[in-house]
Amino acid sequence: MSKRSLVRQLLITGFDGFEAKAGSKIASLVKKGVGGIILFDYDVQKGRFERNIRSVAQVRTLTDSLRAFAQEAEKEAGFDGELLIMTDEEGGLVSRLKPAYGFEKSLSELERGSLGEKEIYAQAGLIAGNLKKAGVNMNAAPCADIAFPGAFIAKKERCFSDDAAKAAAACCLTAKAFLKNGILPVFKHFPGHGSALADTHEGMADISRTFEERELQPYIVGVRENVMPAVMVGHLFHRGIDAEYPATLSFEVQTRLLRNKIGFQGVIVSDDIQMKALRDSYSLEEIVVRFFEAGGDLLLSGNNLMDEEGREEEIFYLIEKNISVARIEESLQRIKTMKENIKA
Repeated sequence: MSKRSLVRQLLITGFDGFEAKAGSKIASLVKKGVGGIILFDYDVQKGRFERNIRSVAQVRTLTDSLRAFAQEAEKEAGFDGELLIMTDEEGGLVSRLKPAYGFEKSLSELERGSLGEKEIYAQAGLIAGNLKKAGVNMNAAPCADIAFPGAFIAKKERCFSDDAAKAAAACCLTAKAFLKNGILPVFKHFPGHGSALADTHEGMADISRTFEERELQPYIVGVRENVMPAVMVGHLFHRGIDAEYPATLSFEVQTRLLRNKIGFQGVIVSDDIQMKALRDSYSLEEIVVRFFEAGGDLLLSGNNLMDEEGREEEIFYLIEKNISVARIEESLQRIKTMKENIKA
């Protein structure tokens, strides 16, 4: 297998369209063995709900088509045929699978966090059911951030609790329900977005003075309970941990803290590299190379915040040119181990 075939499996990308026809750009990319696709319902550039999700039947046809193309990649590119199909289905305000499209209504993390353990697990099962109907096998949730008064994430009801122990327990219950249904949970946003006052879509979030050690607890418990196959690192800058780089590009955060200190050996996923937090400060080459040098495994570039469809080959080239085969295979082994959880 060529090095290019290997590196293609390290990218999750997005595209504009309700269907994936044979001969389309996205079909070609999947046939070549791209690692994953992320789906959205809202198109940021168009400013309207017109992206990938219109109804239960439509999105399932779309994901079935993508999977069929991935099976061809298994033959052509040495890909394992298990395409990662991802979305952000936290529940509540952050929901791509809405009742308007025919999916069951889900509660926000704030609402679910006040429930008992059985109810938290049941509500996560409802979300998992929506994901399965859509043909999605990877979810950028649970949001493992701790609620801080007045902070950005808490205002959106995206935190289970202001109590780290309660948030950790709710995250693990949610992850267990996802895993039972063959959905890969992605804990986010490491090392902790809860205290940040800024939105990383708009710029870098500096948590140097606001971050508290207890924000790591959901990840520590996730490792201990073995329910955390993947972690998303945020565009979060903490000069006390790394004086130069945000978590997405930081060896100190990803390898020394998350892997070595906390003991996480699963897949590290970047937050969307098209967010202004990164793009206002770093070139595409710096982002791609530093992410993998820091210890990351799956690069996320959603093509929703900016239109870069067709630029995937440039990303593949940058990885191929700068990252060793041994390092690439290390990430691929982690991804392979993670994918075993899909077969529920």
